[in-house]
Amino acid sequence: MKNKTRLKVIEQTDFDRYVFLTYHDEEVVGLNFHQGIGKVLYDYATPCPAITDIFERYSEKNHELSLVERVNKSIELYEQSYIFQKESVLLPKGQTKIIKDALNYYLEQFIKFNEIPSNKEEHRIYDLRQLISLMNYDVKIELTSEEKENFTFRNGIDFPLYN
Repeated sequence: MKNKTRLKVIEQTDFDRYVFLTYHDEEVVGLNFHQGIGKVLYDYATPCPAITDIFERYSEKNHELSLVERVNKSIELYEQSYIFQKESVLLPKGQTKIIKDALNYYLEQFIKFNEIPSNKEEHRIYDLRQLISLMNYDVKIELTSEEKENFTFRNGIDFPLYN
């Protein structure tokens, strides 16, 4: 019997996408996808080397999972690595000082108005002291490009520009 290469297209309405699986005999040898349900764009039928590599590596370590689970996780890992990359921003010391001052003030007021704190309030005081101490270190904020792009809309203020 000759070896056969075939294509299987899976519609995943939960993810609003089509997944393209390239099989050689009964083994998946290629993977790609495109967002949007409605029209299948066969330009994506050509396997993407990056997604395929992620799928192969993930499948080696997680062969007990179903094919669909491995495909979905591979696409998720691809999106995190190549599409939804996070940008990190280091907060300037002046801004971490503002946060520290605000936390100190809040802690002082919290203790002042809770002379006999409950167990839950003791945990809150502990957390506040931890946060205040963390402000002595570099604070990094991570945002995806989508979060950064929608920052003004969601927060009503422009995203800060740092040098």
